[in-house]
Amino acid sequence: MLSRFLIFYIVMLFTGSPLLAILVILGIYLAFDYQFTGFLRRGVQIFRLESEISGLKKEVALNPHNAAALSDLGRLLVMRGKEHQALPYLERAYERLSDTEETIYYLGLAFLVTGREVDGEALILKALEKNPKFRYGEPALRLAEHYGKRGRVQEAQTFFDRFFSIHSSSPEGYYKFGQFQLQVGNRAGAAESFRKAIEIFKLSPSFKKRQDRLWAYKARFHLLTASGTR
Repeated sequence: MLSRFLIFYIVMLFTGSPLLAILVILGIYLAFDYQFTGFLRRGVQIFRLESEISGLKKEVALNPHNAAALSDLGRLLVMRGKEHQALPYLERAYERLSDTEETIYYLGLAFLVTGREVDGEALILKALEKNPKFRYGEPALRLAEHYGKRGRVQEAQTFFDRFFSIHSSSPEGYYKFGQFQLQVGNRAGAAESFRKAIEIFKLSPSFKKRQDRLWAYKARFHLLTASGTR
């Protein structure tokens, strides 16, 4: 608290105005948040998602046969971690959009999270078969994570390999592969994967760095463990 007051006091001395000092500090925080932490940006994204969800709920209430709106609503609910709420919308959308990889994929994700794992795996595989490059191979990464958590090591490795064959510059992918390597006892492989995540992040353009910064931070932290450094 004291340090914040001191910063405010110093800025006020330079600006000569309390109001201007507040605006300067706010501007510095917004610039720092935009470039590094992204807390405000994520808050705005969540607000937008919730606003879209609210609008789509009204749409499907007025027109319950609008398959596109049902699918979009289910997708956004999955993105917000509300898979149980998403299921009825996605299931209704799937009745009419069973050939659309987006509907297939998000219904599969919702099934995985809500315990219908066999159905979920089958649908995510179906989405991959329809379009192997859908969302830059994200379905393959989600299956790899799922199999890894279930101790299905060979299947997890297969789908990590499949993901990297599509998207070889993903800090998220290499971070999660590093976690998988730790899980199977390959500390050297994990360290290499975490380093790769950090290296890719450093070489990324600014807009990608803003998206992937969290994975790079996590990779740096876990690299200490994988390397045996405390």
